[in-house]
Amino acid sequence: MPYIEQKFRAGLDPTKRIAFERAVTTGELNFQLTRICDDWIKGQGLTYTALNSAVGALECAKAELLRRVAAPYEDSKINQNGDVYDTLKG
Repeated sequence: MPYIEQKFRAGLDPTKRIAFERAVTTGELNFQLTRICDDWIKGQGLTYTALNSAVGALECAKAELLRRVAAPYEDSKINQNGDVYDTLKG
């Protein structure tokens, strides 16, 4: 999970360590994430373990984004506009 100790966060935060432009398009975001993963794999060595770890970290980051950000956003839209799932209505 991304919830590492506060004292380590600033030193590991790429937005604080690397001079780069903020991604605007989905392709640019994908590029930045790919470069971060590629750099990490290069540092670990190109092995199954490194690849598996990178994919696992991406999957966990995705799951946490869905859980913490996307799901609450969607819930607010359900409350605002009404549900579309009749199967969930008692």
